Order: sequence, then C-alpha cells, then structure tokens
Amino acid sequence: MIEIKPLSRLDLEYLLYNLVESIDNLSVDIIITKSLGYPGKIVGLAKAYEMGVENLDINPLNRKSVISFFREIHSQMPERINVLPFEYLFAIGFGLLITKYIYFGNGNLRTAYFLGGLGYLILIIWRTLKMKKY
Repeated sequence: MIEIKPLSRLDLEYLLYNLVESIDNLSVDIIITKSLGYPGKIVGLAKAYEMGVENLDINPLNRKSVISFFREIHSQMPERINVLPFEYLFAIGFGLLITKYIYFGNGNLRTAYFLGGLGYLILIIWRTLKMKKY
C-alpha cells in the first residue's frame, strides 16, 4: 500500500538548502510552514523566493520585506492526487460490462463488441469536449 504523507522538518530543511544557495532562517521557517510538508510546494516556494531575491522584491536582510513577500503567497493543500484518470473509468467500466455479458449473462459477442464500441465512442467524445475547454 502506498502512503502519501508530508516529510519531516529535517528532510524539508535538507531539501530547501539544496534548492537555494543562500537563505536566511526566517525564510526557511516560512517556506517550511507554508509548504505543509509537501516537497512539491517546497520547490515552488523556493523558486518563488529565488526569483523574488533576483528581482529585488525581497531583501533577505529586512524582516518586513520577507514577511510581506510570503504573506501574498497562500498555503493550500494539494487539490487532488490523480491515481486513476477519469477517462480510464470508462474503459474499465465497459470492460467489466462486456465480461458480464460474455461470462455471466445471456449476451453474446455482438452485444459485447457493441458495448465496447459504445464505451470508446463515449471516451472519444469526452476527450474532445475536454480539449475544447482549453
């Protein structure tokens, strides 16, 4: 079983010090707190910090400058982890329906092929509509 959980503070500090060459302790504390322990958020916040220092949006020596920069960045949990894409549910569902018709029902291969084709047609329509959104 795969367990996805936040990293420990020591692991997060090690990751952060490897990402950013020079960083003050206040920024380290803020980045680790805002990341909620997720490595992807650490990387994003570290890049934002580096860009802020390069663009002179952050003065690492000024405490107010660091706090005001990170105040604009809101911490949030990852929206979702997509283990099984939604499109695959169509293929799996129609595959199970075909199996039901062939092995457990009164259906025949013609009905199974019809249902499989219908499943792929719905999948094609779904992907087409999804592409038109963007």
